[in-house]
Amino acid sequence: MVIVAAMASVALNLLVWFAGSRMGEMVIGRREVALFSVIGAMAGGAVFAALGRWAARPVPRFTLLTVVVLVLYAFGPPSAAYAPYMEGAEVFNMTTVVATEVMHLVSGACAYLALTRGAVAR
Repeated sequence: MVIVAAMASVALNLLVWFAGSRMGEMVIGRREVALFSVIGAMAGGAVFAALGRWAARPVPRFTLLTVVVLVLYAFGPPSAAYAPYMEGAEVFNMTTVVATEVMHLVSGACAYLALTRGAVAR
């Protein structure tokens, strides 16, 4: 299911990137979007697998954790509008901030739905 989450996340986030690039200049590239979409899906899959192995009621815990992570990620793009998010990166413009916020929500939804749909409740 991690592969499904990654593929859906990459495809949908690239659509968001293309839509954002039609509205203005995107500071981040398509490769970054694809790479970080896959990394996010893999991280979500690893966390869900760990919760499934060691936690009681892994789906509700994963739901809570997904919401917390998405809320924390909401602070990233606006802060990248003031200072680069890594060395050598450009400061985000408003188009990139909005598109990146949408991409975070898309990635979270893809990972959550792909990973939890087939989960057996305990």
